Amino acid sequence: MKFDLLREPWIPVVTCTGELENVGLEEVLNRAHEFRWLQGESPTVTAALHRLLFALVLRVHFNRLGLTSWEERWSELWHRNSFPADRLDRYLDGDGGAPGFRDRFDLFGARPFFQTVDIPEDIEGSVAKLTMFRAAGNNATLFDHTIEDERADLSPAEAARWLVTVQAFDTGGLKVGKRSSQPSLGNNFATVVIEGSNLRETLLLNLPWADDSLAPQSTTGDLPVWERGPSVFQDSEEADKRGRDHSGPVDLLTWQSRHILLRGREGDGGVTVHDAVVLPGPRLGLNLAGEEHMAAFHRTFTKKKNVRGKGVPSAWKPVQLDELRGVWRHCRELLLADEDSPSQREHLRPRNLDRVAALHEEQDGLPESTVYTLRVLGQQLAPNPGAVETWLEEAVPAPVAVLRAKPWETRLGPLMGLAVEFADQVGDQLKLLEREYHATLRDQPRKNAERKLLLQWFWPRLTEHFNRYLVNLGEDIQTDQNAAFPHTEKWADTVEETAVRAQHRWAELLPRSSPRNVLALAGCTTEFHKQVRGIREKFDRQMKSYDPRPRTEDE
Repeated sequence: MKFDLLREPWIPVVTCTGELENVGLEEVLNRAHEFRWLQGESPTVTAALHRLLFALVLRVHFNRLGLTSWEERWSELWHRNSFPADRLDRYLDGDGGAPGFRDRFDLFGARPFFQTVDIPEDIEGSVAKLTMFRAAGNNATLFDHTIEDERADLSPAEAARWLVTVQAFDTGGLKVGKRSSQPSLGNNFATVVIEGSNLRETLLLNLPWADDSLAPQSTTGDLPVWERGPSVFQDSEEADKRGRDHSGPVDLLTWQSRHILLRGREGDGGVTVHDAVVLPGPRLGLNLAGEEHMAAFHRTFTKKKNVRGKGVPSAWKPVQLDELRGVWRHCRELLLADEDSPSQREHLRPRNLDRVAALHEEQDGLPESTVYTLRVLGQQLAPNPGAVETWLEEAVPAPVAVLRAKPWETRLGPLMGLAVEFADQVGDQLKLLEREYHATLRDQPRKNAERKLLLQWFWPRLTEHFNRYLVNLGEDIQTDQNAAFPHTEKWADTVEETAVRAQHRWAELLPRSSPRNVLALAGCTTEFHKQVRGIREKFDRQMKSYDPRPRTEDE
């Protein structure tokens, strides 16, 4: 029984002509210039497959390179039309006495890919545990309203995609044999992928960038999971809790958070996977903000006596996706450079965006008018961390002019902060309006329940407008460093208009069968408009305090 992940079609891509294809690992690298993007059946699958491909590109094209050679190789690959296929062949088949790794990519081989071989036969699992949207054990049936006993076998291609995904995004909770586990690494942050014009560019733009402290991989032991020794299942919670530290970016990209074993069988329709054992793996020791390059972070400062600068910083918190509020609310963390002094930084954008900005500063660099896209992917776990509540995927435009801008000169930082804060405060008033109306009528919702009709008609409608705000900034800030001011004022107008439309739509649906209903609506609506006017006046005052432009006597 065999399923060769190098050649069998299992990675879903969209070609540059818009067609859907499934391809193997060899084809996805050799034809990366022909593909527009990678698109899995869920955002978590998409994110996990990207991480796998980044690790493979690093090993094939950047192994044994120091800093200077690393940069030269990256530049060479960036200016080529395609990846050189001979390097992939040498990596897989061996070269100059170095071993090859072709046999490590068989899903059912002696060293099955991304799996643990010594799991006892008497430990059984379920393929439903592999596909996190399906019912299994105590999993919620949010996406799939069948029961575990009804599950069909998986194709090897589908099982392979979810195998990679579970290693990065598995839920916490109890596994087979009531073994406890923590959620996998990918649940801790929103995964940010910088998209180029094709998959080849995307792969290069997202590679963990070499720096002066990075020794060649061959001397650090920074190896992907398929080059490491066999994963050992010790059947000991204490051993897995002790875990280990990762050895570098490649190890982190292919971290084996679970001991998994797929069991297949051959039938009339070919090979299928009928059983998947998923057990806790070693825990990861990690300074997330210092080492995860596909995430953005933010922190706050507390002023204290005898502490210079901004004060005492809080711990770094990763940007997460929210089911209702768009990720554009984290535009500063995602896009903007921060102060040169590390101790005074309030946010960290995904590190490779620094390289993207630098690319466009070089003499033969790309046009500053270029706009990349940030694909932001992730999932929310339920209060019970053993179940998935929802998957999330958003896109944020990343104009190079904004990436390169110095926020202390263009005032992009504080103005974007004001833009987000204004939307937050208006959104809070919509939430309060709905709550106060029902409270006035003594129609309180159940404990822990929350009415969100108004917010559902407000937040999702702002995403498109904010993306346009970012694109317009990128176009105008190249020639006018004060361009953010009129665009931010226009954004505030849009937020107000959107909130008022949501309030009107909500009011139209409310009953007017009694004077009590009408009076409650009138009182709450009057107070809402009063509060929004006050928020806008405060916003306008803050805008003026940042504005360096000369004012007329009327202003």
